[in-house]
Amino acid sequence: MDDFFLSAKAKFERGDHYLETLASEMITWGKTYPVSVVSKRNADCTQHEFILRIPNEAPWDLWSLTFGDSIHNFRSSLDHAIYALAIAHGGQDPPADERILAFPITDGPCQFNSGLGRLGQLRRDLAIRTAIEGLQPYRRRNPPHQPALRLLREFDDIDKHRFITIARAVSHRGYNSVSGFPPGAHVEFYQFTGGPFVNGTVLFQCTISLPAPDVQMEGNFAAFPGIRHTLADGSSTDTGVDWLLKNIRDEVSFCLDTIINLVS
Repeated sequence: MDDFFLSAKAKFERGDHYLETLASEMITWGKTYPVSVVSKRNADCTQHEFILRIPNEAPWDLWSLTFGDSIHNFRSSLDHAIYALAIAHGGQDPPADERILAFPITDGPCQFNSGLGRLGQLRRDLAIRTAIEGLQPYRRRNPPHQPALRLLREFDDIDKHRFITIARAVSHRGYNSVSGFPPGAHVEFYQFTGGPFVNGTVLFQCTISLPAPDVQMEGNFAAFPGIRHTLADGSSTDTGVDWLLKNIRDEVSFCLDTIINLVS
């Protein structure tokens, strides 16, 4: 029975190949210590800053292309699976409705019902229709993130027209400290920068009420390739590229297994 789904599996495996290539390249980049932080102070030593330095820039555009190739293959694998299911179900290759067949990704029951035409003759089979609806993003949520299939659809739509933006993200891991104040001095202003992060970005700054030539600042920061996207509550965040793509891959894999198991 699995012979029907050879092309769907091949598309999925190609997407996984691009994912693993991308993850490997990002790990290699991370091992080069791609960012550093230097301190700077003004003339009277009352304002102190931590500044981002980037000696080794990443190949962002190339990574964007690889990410898009992975996304497109994962998305195509679902369409191939529906096409294969139609062949197995109707016993005809190509199926009569081959030009309209696709895996729908919808945001609610009304949209799913409106998109049932994409299933062709398969929509008439209650078990198949129920199984496909059970895979929809509104049935399989992934809080606090958007459901994985919704992200798959959004990234695939973006990739058709422009680069998917992969950029340097910097996370603040737990602490910054400022020490070495002269007697009687206090902090008048203190701020951590949320981004965007480019060479020369002031990560955080501190203004002190008195000259403080001996002040020392420490912070715990980490750089990673990230993608900004919306969360389920409508806010946005930067998520690590490899985590996000692996989450999408795992959901696509689950969907493929479900569709394949519809062939008895």
